[in-house]
Amino acid sequence: MKKFLRVTVLALIAAICACGLFACGSNTSNGGKSGLMYKVYTGDENYTVYGYYAEEGVTTLDLGAYAMSKGITIERIQEGAFDGNETLTSITVPATVKTIDAGAFKGMKALKEITLPFIGVTAKTDAYFGETASDPDKSVDAERTFGVIFGTEEYDEGIKVTQYYNETSSNDYYLPYTLKKVSVMPAEEYELPWCAFNNNNLIESVELNVKVTAIGDSAFKNCTALKTVTGQEGVKTIYNNAFSGCAKLSVNFNSYVSLVKVGEYAFAATTTNNLVIPDAEYGDYAFSEATMSNVTINAKDISRGMFYKCANLTSVKLGATVRAIDAFAFAGIEKTVTFTADGNWSAIDKNENFATGTTIVEP
Repeated sequence: MKKFLRVTVLALIAAICACGLFACGSNTSNGGKSGLMYKVYTGDENYTVYGYYAEEGVTTLDLGAYAMSKGITIERIQEGAFDGNETLTSITVPATVKTIDAGAFKGMKALKEITLPFIGVTAKTDAYFGETASDPDKSVDAERTFGVIFGTEEYDEGIKVTQYYNETSSNDYYLPYTLKKVSVMPAEEYELPWCAFNNNNLIESVELNVKVTAIGDSAFKNCTALKTVTGQEGVKTIYNNAFSGCAKLSVNFNSYVSLVKVGEYAFAATTTNNLVIPDAEYGDYAFSEATMSNVTINAKDISRGMFYKCANLTSVKLGATVRAIDAFAFAGIEKTVTFTADGNWSAIDKNENFATGTTIVEP
């Protein structure tokens, strides 16, 4: 009898503990039969996704649409929620989600594209180096990167990505080798954080929506597989080194309709042709060592070293707004560069070293 009582008490304690961790009853999902697993944790108002059981024939999962069909709001995705999934090729995370735990998507084996409302663990991120030190309400450095939501555990179908999260520090993350496209779709104004995709050698395509207002410092630096970035209509600022070293990236400013400022080395060593540069403020060496043959410039000032060592550059057209060319702007180019100007060439303030080491043909 005493033994029976002990077992009964232990069972009651276990049940109480379980309800302390999770809200009970109708707030729990289907108990593991199939599909998305979600609960409301004690103290929370909305749901956390904690697991997913593969559904036959389902390869695309839109968490926002799923939540709407169930009449719930998803606010968090827990660590390991999609651990080892072999069936999903596409996941859309809605803007209702405020936290994505480190390793939430670890071990996925077939994922080709993912849509996120922010990059990293939370949307509390910074666009340039050094801001976090003065603002303790921001995420720690490693949590602002893309790789963190995939985790650090090695697995056969995973590709190791060594991602820098500041100028000297990095973590190794393992991403599904199939993953090629990322979309960033915030519901409110959002700056893509510094080092967001830094050194990622897997992602080929990134899509942004109009709420993305800045591309952070070194956000795509040395993303050697990146070919296209689209949807930049809301981008006002591109910070230092944002796309430097993206050797396959074809730069096109047609969708940068709100652009105000471009940082130093922002597009250094990228690849493009027939480039038309809009009126904005450009940092030093913004396009240095980029692969291009001709360029039209509509900016007022051509910054120091802006096209330094652009080895293939042969033709430069200056718009009527150009008023100054700084030192080394067209220096170190081995080919002869022919200039044409819509305005008065002689009236442009040209530093005497603007074309050092380059043979130019004046208008």
